[in-house]
Amino acid sequence: MSVIAVINQKGGCGKTTTALNLAAALAQKKQKVLIVDFDPQGHSSLGLGINEQKLSYTIQAVLLEGVPAETALIHIKDDLDLLPSNITLASLEQKLSGSDGREYYLRNLLDTLRQDYQTILIDCPPHLGLLSVNALLAADKVIVPVEPSRFGLDGLQKLTETIETLCKKVEHRLNIKYLISMYDLDSDFSATFCKRFKRDYGETLFDTKIHRSSVIREATHAGQSVVDFDPQSISYLDFLSLANEVILWQNKAIIENVINSPVALPQPTPLGICFAFKDKSAESVKISGDFNNWTPEATPLIKLEQKGVWYTFLPLKAGKYSYQYVIDGKYQPDPANPATEISPFGVKQSVVEIQ
Repeated sequence: MSVIAVINQKGGCGKTTTALNLAAALAQKKQKVLIVDFDPQGHSSLGLGINEQKLSYTIQAVLLEGVPAETALIHIKDDLDLLPSNITLASLEQKLSGSDGREYYLRNLLDTLRQDYQTILIDCPPHLGLLSVNALLAADKVIVPVEPSRFGLDGLQKLTETIETLCKKVEHRLNIKYLISMYDLDSDFSATFCKRFKRDYGETLFDTKIHRSSVIREATHAGQSVVDFDPQSISYLDFLSLANEVILWQNKAIIENVINSPVALPQPTPLGICFAFKDKSAESVKISGDFNNWTPEATPLIKLEQKGVWYTFLPLKAGKYSYQYVIDGKYQPDPANPATEISPFGVKQSVVEIQ
């Protein structure tokens, strides 16, 4: 189980978009997810179709008035719940200013909910005040969305240094990863920005990029996640890919056991079936098959740089599946899997049977 704070002091970088759509994508992958709207603007609540004017209880009432969390929780859909907020949360910092342990109010609350969820996502406010401190000390992981622009880097180093200073002061450990959001596919600047960011931040940068898309705005206006609004869109594929990476991030011990074993047939693990492919020179490896409607963009593999191993985990049900790897845009069968068949189009495909 993990608590992930989604934070950036810069507004307009896709922070709330990331939080609510990642939550929906994780829920679609059958993770039990809670999204905590910890921003007084209440944008995560609004983006999930909640009218803030009609809220009977919010997280502010839970933290300060003793309202049970279960009373304030809103069930959005299967495997996804919301702890909503509105403008009343803005008074929390002032009301807690003289309280002992004021930095730990949210952590104490989430400690009572941990057993009910696999992931808790906190949508933080766009400033580094007491609310953000509460979120960071309640979390064990942090996602920082970064817009590929000159202004996207403003304050980023300061944010990272502030998080590191806070954690050192109270002996709290956080695992930070950065996410390129609002990526413009047709922009040379975006591509250059990402290459430089990858060079400077290395494995702390997610491979997934969230593309700039009108579908995100349309989904927000409709009060839905893009996962539910348009499952044919590139935004849907982006957040599904991000969810895959987050699940891997949450389960490093399992991944290390798989990676350290010989790369062979797809093998079962507690995370699902592990598909692994060894190629140190490849720039991109994806998998396309019956399980993702032959859409490789939905299932990129993650590269373990020092070993040149690409891998992903898929929670597949029992059955027979055909698939191919897509290496730098070229399709090929799995070289480690001798089981193959010829498709109706005369293409050689690998086959895996799940018991």
